[in-house]
Amino acid sequence: MGVLGVTQQLSGMIGQYAHTRPGTVVLVDPFLATVDVGGTEFRAAYTRQSAPRIGDVVVLTRQNASWFIIGTTSTTGGNEVANPSFALADDNTSVPLNWTVYRQSGVSDVKVIPYAKAVEGDTALAVDGGSGASVTFVYSDPIAVLPGQVWTLSAYANGDYGSATPNTAACALRALWFSSSSALYPTTSDPDTTVQNVTNIPEGDRMQLLSGNVTVPANSTTLRVGLRTALNAFTGARWDWATARRA
Repeated sequence: MGVLGVTQQLSGMIGQYAHTRPGTVVLVDPFLATVDVGGTEFRAAYTRQSAPRIGDVVVLTRQNASWFIIGTTSTTGGNEVANPSFALADDNTSVPLNWTVYRQSGVSDVKVIPYAKAVEGDTALAVDGGSGASVTFVYSDPIAVLPGQVWTLSAYANGDYGSATPNTAACALRALWFSSSSALYPTTSDPDTTVQNVTNIPEGDRMQLLSGNVTVPANSTTLRVGLRTALNAFTGARWDWATARRA
């Protein structure tokens, strides 16, 4: 008879149905991808014909203990951030092309460096403090948006401390809003939107994903992805693979 009118065959399968979840790819190797689902990471297989890229929003399905990537979602568009992995830099200053530096307070050194922990490519953005505390914004070229649109932003960050006091840097991913593509920070049209803020970020073996959704406010037609780094003396942080996709 089964249970509650469900046939006996189906009753025996209760608890064994597949689960489906969306998540963000944070690491890819030749055999498996690591996907962040609501702050928890899962290792998942994928089809070789459609290998995911870091930052892709994908749909996962699970049967028992095995996760499998069905494919990349169509609800998230392509990455609109120019030079997202900081692979291109000014030959004279090493400042990343398509990005602008704004030092809100203190003194900091901003440049592109080789970085073994980079999630995409082999370079990262380095923000290193001087002899005192500092707050530095590095923000992207303008992205055209419309009020009411929803955008998904992400970036990876890591601490870099050497012999300095560890775990004292704060890395924040922000959406910066402007009324024109020529406007520069801090001449914004609406208050910044903090997507995610990580205080006391550790110097980990892997970079940490910061991500979330933002809604374009009423007075804004331009979005710039902002990477805010707050440092104590002689500390640093590393950034990589910034993305902005229309949700």
